[in-house]
Amino acid sequence: MSVRARSLLCLPFLVVCHLPSALAQGRTETSFPLEPLNAWAVALGGAGAAKQGAAFSSLNPAALAGERGAELSHRASPIGTRDYAIAAGHAGRWGTLRITARRRDWGEIAHDLGVDGLTAGEQSVALTFADRVLRGRVAWGVSLARLDADYLGSRSGTWAADLGAQGYLGRGFGLGVALLHAGKGFENDGGRAPLPTRLRPGVAWEGRLGTLHLAMAGDLPLPVALDAPPDAHAGAEIGSSWGSVTAAVRTGYRSLVNRDGSGSRLGAWTLGGGIRVGRLAADIAYTFGVVFGDERFVSLSLHW
Repeated sequence: MSVRARSLLCLPFLVVCHLPSALAQGRTETSFPLEPLNAWAVALGGAGAAKQGAAFSSLNPAALAGERGAELSHRASPIGTRDYAIAAGHAGRWGTLRITARRRDWGEIAHDLGVDGLTAGEQSVALTFADRVLRGRVAWGVSLARLDADYLGSRSGTWAADLGAQGYLGRGFGLGVALLHAGKGFENDGGRAPLPTRLRPGVAWEGRLGTLHLAMAGDLPLPVALDAPPDAHAGAEIGSSWGSVTAAVRTGYRSLVNRDGSGSRLGAWTLGGGIRVGRLAADIAYTFGVVFGDERFVSLSLHW
């Protein structure tokens, strides 16, 4: 199927899931791009609520504690959708502060509908603070984001908040829990589109086998408002180091529960890898089995 055909077939999805005016029933969630965009987290099946590192701060703001660096991420979809994210943060005596900006452009969809003069996209700006307590064994974090959407000339905006905590149990084990995307959702004359608010518990483990570094993670996000089953996210990583160079391969799986609460589900497999040379790192991930075709994620980061 051609990219243009996919774009046209995407029209019902766009109308149902993205136009606030079509959500007057107040039950269908908005699919504003709040899922992880960093290629490391994506390659692990979107799991990481218990993982430390800035790459997992969209899954749990507590993951940001102690992190210093900047990041640029990009997502490409066969239907022409493009996501971009840029972030920078610094850890100091009083904790870690990070600002993140994201943008999604719907690309060819608006053009195929014959509305070249209008735009379709979403953007957000988030400020996150995180810190460690209890001699570094526990981390907590909070994030506040402004979300703005422009759906073919229909503009709407709202606020969202994330809260999270992580505990480090020793022997490489960690636990995490986060309340993500809490807010009243998008409102307009047609009604309200709730945000996909989730309570996201997760577990993680890291260890070594000789010269190899091993890691596993699993999350089970629970819908707060809808009578829908939870999603499932799981991933594994294996890597090694050679001097200042570290490389890893990753794979994962995530379920795709219907947002309308119907309970029917699909799944997507992920595959990716990363390389780090000194303070510079590059990660890539692919998702297979998504409704409108396979997706590619690329992230570049600088650590200081």
